[in-house]
Amino acid sequence: MYKTVWLLRRNPAMTREEFVDYYETKHSKLVGHFDGVVRYFRRYPEEGKDPAGSTGPGKVDFDVVMELWFESREAFEAAHARGGEEDEEFWREAAADERRLFDAASEGWQTKITIEVEHETDLSSSTLATTYERGVSACS
Repeated sequence: MYKTVWLLRRNPAMTREEFVDYYETKHSKLVGHFDGVVRYFRRYPEEGKDPAGSTGPGKVDFDVVMELWFESREAFEAAHARGGEEDEEFWREAAADERRLFDAASEGWQTKITIEVEHETDLSSSTLATTYERGVSACS
């Protein structure tokens, strides 16, 4: 499995509610252009409450965690390597949509992390055995 995880900041002209609504009703549909995507998640963190009870909640500097999962790195690369006029038009439209949705004018508006190795604990195991499936590399 090969995953890309993006931490993205919303356009400050949008409220959180407008951002989530636009992302879910419009921007998320762009994933249909990519062959090979096996899972697609959007997670919207909430700032202000620390369930662990530490002294301060800290500041969340992004508005969505977005994940795209592919069967392999090769499937990811193939999904992004398509060419032709139709793809050029798609990328222009996608870039315009990102400018509407995200705070692309500010530094640090996005962080991309690629995940190739994960460690998962089997919570049904009495020993809490860890299964090793994939590894992690990061870039921004």
